[in-house]
Amino acid sequence: MTDKENDLGIILHHKLAWHDHISTNVNSANKILWLIKRTCGNQTQTAVIHKLYIHLVRPHLEYACEICSPHQAFLQDMIESVQRRATRLMIKGKSYTESLKSLHLLTHKSRRTLLDLIFFYKCLNGLLNINLSKFINSRDTAACNLRNADLSFKIQYSRTNILKYSYFHRTVEAWNFLPLHVRKSESPSEFKRLCKTYFYHNRC
Repeated sequence: MTDKENDLGIILHHKLAWHDHISTNVNSANKILWLIKRTCGNQTQTAVIHKLYIHLVRPHLEYACEICSPHQAFLQDMIESVQRRATRLMIKGKSYTESLKSLHLLTHKSRRTLLDLIFFYKCLNGLLNINLSKFINSRDTAACNLRNADLSFKIQYSRTNILKYSYFHRTVEAWNFLPLHVRKSESPSEFKRLCKTYFYHNRC
């Protein structure tokens, strides 16, 4: 009898804790980042390391993040630490925030929210075979006093952190904050583009 199981690269804990999954992915990402540093050295152009990071390192940190997106600060910091090391490898003498702006990168917390929203958009527009009515409820726009209430959804009450920070609960809150023109995007590519622009502009 075991308290965790590896299913398609996702380490599922019987208490739905993500520490083991995050630790495994962070270790894999750090190993690849170390290999990049050792192979490329300090003379490699920033653009080259930037591409290697995006294509070889970051996917480990974002794998199945719709399912396993941690809300605990220490796990979020564990993930963010990989990108901090990567930015120091690309740019010297700048703060992390300045490096992110120069490299046109978001924090990993924002990246996970962005990926959550893209997945939600696909569900909402019938591009994925998921029945959203089982998980969310639309607002009654006639009785709602909120601005831009169209295409917004109710956040259901939750008594536990497991439910509160589960995919649909956290994503509905982020979705409702998006500008209406972003929510009304006519294609996934347009939504992704507008969403990225919104995130980069607001640095949320």
